[in-house]
Amino acid sequence: MSIQTKNWNIEFDKTPDAEGLRVSGIVSVPYDARLEAAPDQASSALRLNIILPVEYNSTAAPLVDKPVSYFEPGPMKYNDVLIFHGEELILKSTDLLMLC
Repeated sequence: MSIQTKNWNIEFDKTPDAEGLRVSGIVSVPYDARLEAAPDQASSALRLNIILPVEYNSTAAPLVDKPVSYFEPGPMKYNDVLIFHGEELILKSTDLLMLC
């Protein structure tokens, strides 16, 4: 099932003691959602999955904008970020090493 998303932000924080990649956005769902790294990562791309705690019927409950975020500490090592919900590609951001 497709979900609505908006306001994606991908940034690399260079602050000492807080260095890392931050990804955040808004998903429109009736329940909480979270953003998790997929267990099968490629070396140059970070794959993130939008996880919903329960399957939902979009007509059964009102949709509410919920923030989701992900942080990976350490130096930048990915060139691309891919965000999925199930098998649906929601966002692809490339050339991220240019942020560093």
